[in-house]
Amino acid sequence: MDVILLGAGVSGLSAGLELARRGARVTLLDRGTLGGESTWAGAGIVFPLLPWQYGADFNRLALTSLAHYPDWVEQLRELSHTDPEYLVSGLLVLPPIEEEAAPWCAEHGLQCGAPPADLPGFALPPPDSLWLPQVAQIRNPRLARALAEAIRALGGHIEDNVAVEDIGLQGSRLTSVRAGGKIYRADHFVLATGAWSSLPLANLPALPAIRPVRGQMLLYPPGRHRLQQIVYQDGFYLVPRKDGHLLAGSTLEFGSYAKETNETGRRRLHQRASGLLSGLPEPIRHWAGIRPGSPDNLPVVGPHPDYVNLYLNVGHYRYGVTLAPTCARLLADQMTGAVPELPTAPYSLQAASARTWPEPAV
Repeated sequence: MDVILLGAGVSGLSAGLELARRGARVTLLDRGTLGGESTWAGAGIVFPLLPWQYGADFNRLALTSLAHYPDWVEQLRELSHTDPEYLVSGLLVLPPIEEEAAPWCAEHGLQCGAPPADLPGFALPPPDSLWLPQVAQIRNPRLARALAEAIRALGGHIEDNVAVEDIGLQGSRLTSVRAGGKIYRADHFVLATGAWSSLPLANLPALPAIRPVRGQMLLYPPGRHRLQQIVYQDGFYLVPRKDGHLLAGSTLEFGSYAKETNETGRRRLHQRASGLLSGLPEPIRHWAGIRPGSPDNLPVVGPHPDYVNLYLNVGHYRYGVTLAPTCARLLADQMTGAVPELPTAPYSLQAASARTWPEPAV
C-alpha cells in the first residue's frame, strides 16, 4: 500500500520505517527540517521519568519499548550509515524518592539499588539515592538521521520544508495532500505532527487531546566534568553525551508554540545544574522545543474515528524517543490488519478525548 506520513520527527520516522519494513511504499512530508522540532530538542533519555509515577497503560507501552530498543537500534545500524549513539549509561535518582520506586522496579524486572561509591564525576551520592544501571540514552539528531537513512534504504521518500496547503477529501476518505506545490496521493495517511496536531491542518480539524508544552535546555562544553551517568532530581536532569558535552533540562511551560528562550529559564536551569555539579562553566548553548503534551502522558496511536484511512501517531509528550519502537509497531499492526501486541483502546483518540487535563504547574 502507499502511505503518506505528515511529520518527519521521531514519531513519523519510526512509523515510516516500520511500515516500509512491512512492504509499504512510504512518503514522509514535513513543513520544517527533518527531526527539527521536539525530536531535535530533547535529551534522548530512553526511560520514563519516573515510571512509578505513571499509570499501567503508559508503562505497558514504555516497558515493551525498552525491551525492543536494543534490537531496534541494531536494525537501524544495519540499514543506515549513522550511529545513533545508543548508550547504556545508567540513571542516578537523587532524593526525594517515592517509597514505591524500588518495589516497582523489582516487580517489573528493572535493576535498582543503592548507587556505587565510585560513580565517575559525582560526589558521594546521598545514601537514599536510587541507582538504575540499565537506563540508556540516545543522541536525538543522530537517531532522526539514522531513521531517515533506513527509510530511504528501503525505498521510502522523505521531503522536508514542504508545508501542507490542502488535503483532498471524498466524504470521510482522504485522497491526496498538496504540499510545496505538488500533489501526493496514497491509500492511507498518517498524522505525526507532534504538538502542532492541536492546530487545524488545512481542512483537517485540530486534535483537542494534544497541547503544546515548551521545554528549555542548556548545553555545557566537554572537559569540565567527568559525569558518565544520567542524574535526575525532582524534575531536573543532567545527561552526559558520549563526546563529553552535558545537557541540562528542562522547563515545563504549557500552552506556547513559541520556541523563544528566556533568561528566567536559563538562570533556573543553570542554578540547578551548578547545584549538582560544582565548577560548571557558563552554558555554550540554550534552546527550546515544543513537546506534544497529552493527558496522562498517553499518546494517541491508531485510526482517526472520523476518517476511514487516516491514522494518528501523536501526543507522546516527553517520551517520543522512548516509545518510538512500540508505537510504530502498534500503528503498523492496526494499519496492516496484524494482531497488535498490546491492547489498542487506551491509545485511541476517543480515549484521549475522554481524559481530562490537570491544571499544570509551570
